[in-house]
Amino acid sequence: MNNFENILVNSARSGLRKLLGDSPAATIDFYCDSSMLAENPHRYEKELENMFGIGANVLREAVLNELHMQLGLQRLKKIRKNFADEILEVRREYHSRNNSNLAS
Repeated sequence: MNNFENILVNSARSGLRKLLGDSPAATIDFYCDSSMLAENPHRYEKELENMFGIGANVLREAVLNELHMQLGLQRLKKIRKNFADEILEVRREYHSRNNSNLAS
């Protein structure tokens, strides 16, 4: 896994832990492995929806908020994208920001 993927997986685990506590977050991670998020965010999102139905919205928000916080990015709540697309957008922004830092 690259650096962004590590941050993403850690953000998912941390966001769920902050929202639910250690044991429930670990249970979710067991059944819906956070490392899947780095490989296939659409599949991770689908697994959360299969497990929690509409409640998956709260879990997705916790993950996205934690990801933005860990990367020091502001999350614009006006424009709502689906979970996987927002993850991919944050990934692009992260790589773009890091590439321009390397060029400086």
